[in-house]
Amino acid sequence: MMKKKMFAFVVLLVMACNICISSQIMQKPIYIPNKKFENVKYLAKETSPYLLSYVQSNVKWYPWHANILKKAKKENKMLLIDFGQLSCDVCVEKDRNVFEDKEIAKLINDNFIAIKVDLNERPDIYKFFIKASEIQNNNKIDGALTALTLPNGKPFWLSNDIDKPQLSRTLNFFFKQYYRSAIKIEFVAEQLLREVQEKAINRTQIPEFKRTKLKLIGDKLIGDIDTEFGGIKGDEKYPLSASFKYLLRHYHLTQDKRALKAVKVTLDNMVNGGLYDHIQGGFFSMSKSENWNEPDFSKTLANNAQLVSLFSETYQLTKNPIYKDVVYETLEFLEKELLTTSGSFFSGMEGHAGRNKFYYTWTQSEVERIIDNDLFAKVFCDYYNINATESKEDRSILHITKTKNEIITEYGLEKNELESILFLGKQKLYKSRNKRLHPIFDNQIVTSWNALMLKGYVDAYRTFGNYLFLERAKTLANFITDKMQTRDNALVHCTVAGKVSSLGYLDDYSYTIEALTSLYQATFDEKWLYKAKELSEETMEHFYDSESGMFFYTSGFKKSFIKNVRFADIEDKFVPSASSSMASSLYVLSLYFGNDKQHDIAKKMVSDVMSKMEASGHPQFYANWCTLYHHFVVEPFEVTIVGKNFEKLRNELDDRFLPNVLLFGGKDEGTLEAVQGKFIEGETMIYVCKNKVCKMPTTKVDEALELLENLVN
Repeated sequence: MMKKKMFAFVVLLVMACNICISSQIMQKPIYIPNKKFENVKYLAKETSPYLLSYVQSNVKWYPWHANILKKAKKENKMLLIDFGQLSCDVCVEKDRNVFEDKEIAKLINDNFIAIKVDLNERPDIYKFFIKASEIQNNNKIDGALTALTLPNGKPFWLSNDIDKPQLSRTLNFFFKQYYRSAIKIEFVAEQLLREVQEKAINRTQIPEFKRTKLKLIGDKLIGDIDTEFGGIKGDEKYPLSASFKYLLRHYHLTQDKRALKAVKVTLDNMVNGGLYDHIQGGFFSMSKSENWNEPDFSKTLANNAQLVSLFSETYQLTKNPIYKDVVYETLEFLEKELLTTSGSFFSGMEGHAGRNKFYYTWTQSEVERIIDNDLFAKVFCDYYNINATESKEDRSILHITKTKNEIITEYGLEKNELESILFLGKQKLYKSRNKRLHPIFDNQIVTSWNALMLKGYVDAYRTFGNYLFLERAKTLANFITDKMQTRDNALVHCTVAGKVSSLGYLDDYSYTIEALTSLYQATFDEKWLYKAKELSEETMEHFYDSESGMFFYTSGFKKSFIKNVRFADIEDKFVPSASSSMASSLYVLSLYFGNDKQHDIAKKMVSDVMSKMEASGHPQFYANWCTLYHHFVVEPFEVTIVGKNFEKLRNELDDRFLPNVLLFGGKDEGTLEAVQGKFIEGETMIYVCKNKVCKMPTTKVDEALELLENLVN
């Protein structure tokens, strides 16, 4: 039904042009037969593993390149643009089932210029087209996307979900329409372009920050949670980390048990279900079923990095040992599979639609043969729901539906015996799985995703006190600031085999700033804070739009992929939006450096966007904004720890979940104004302050915690 509505929408717009625009017959598109392998000379120069995988496709794919756009204009051909990435199952399946069809491929090759875009490499193009799709189709789905555009790249038809019959009808319809009168399609494209470029922000004259609104946000978000399986209600489930981080903060402020329950039921079902790799650790990207048991099997750095942070924070609050195990196992997976020799991380791994769709699944006979012990295999298969089947197409993904106590009772085992059986079974299956054809790595090193990983390491260190996590964080911070930054302080977005793909986008800056300020709080090394400050000044100069009060996603340095097109990235989805991350960064830095201008910009940004959130009725798409709004309603504490034992006292504070605390300090006063005058020789003092007004200092963490509890607004 949605497909029909979407197609009908475009057709009606085109028909409407017959009434409002005088007919203008265009020349038939010049047909220049594709030279054999002409596209290969372009693809072969690309570094993206996703693009390189299409060299031998039935469709003659080109990369997004200025010369290709010139070719389209010269031949007067529309563009078919398809977006994807290596770790996107839907993208790979769409290519296999739709584009590789010989009739479809011929239709495309004869009448269109086909372009593949790696959404990791060119998020600026992808985010723009996603916004256009949201406007045209009234959806909020990221992921696979296919578009038809004019030769200049302006889109007029977009779809997240296509099949062969639909695509064939669509291509034939628009080819004929373009041949008859291109001006009609141009009208649709220009209308859509204007809609995307509009800031779409409901400007407020006076920012309002009310505690009652926090309750409304919390109630709405809790109401959207699947109370049985967790996650946002729906047939497909995504681990939207920002939403659950907000609920943790909502619980901390209100003690509303529903909020904590919503987080716990989600995390527990994710861990027990098939979304989690029980053999090696790490999470898959999404589940096609509400119970998390139909994963797409792709693993991405961004998803796992955010979940490391989420599980670390939830452990601080609940002390559930399973959450600790998940963090350690996920980090171990990331280090084994995606860590590079430079200390940075690759972007991810392909999933079910890749080279070996059976890599993560098992049959009972396989497990019995590998474990080689009847009782052990029976217990293992029962606990992880590995069913008896010999069909290669009907295999089992490990997931848990029984408790360990139920298994212990059923088989008459001791707890340590069950733990040993499960541990040995996983070790043997891991060793056996490593002999299978391994998923392909996406070997792009993306600055923004590595910044999320840096933040994950910092959160894990502050929660568990493991110094290896801190060392990994420092190495990653040094890599980003040394290798992913140019001499004039500009960040780059992505490298492959040392080759830079483009200058950085807003999220490369904002995620890095957030990670560096977090690293300062874990170390009290001021150099990280000053690096964050330098990057914020860079973004203010090259990304900020004073007219709208927002930040563009692309800097003024970069040429727009479509002439004069710049836009703001606002909605929080699989990762926080670049704008919400930037606003949060400015807010935190304004408290560290007393920058009123940055504070006011962040305040105005969140106020304007929150009115948009209320109108949408979907707080999960503005969850990171909601967290920032929370800080403006209930301003955070400024806690300074200064003296030679600062590290010990800070670690004791980090044992608690304190989302409303910003830490300052070090062994001496340092250079920050907030720490000046607070050093007392021979003592390590803790100062609990708010709005630069401090209570009587103390040397004991318990007393500081009591002050924090008593001073909550």
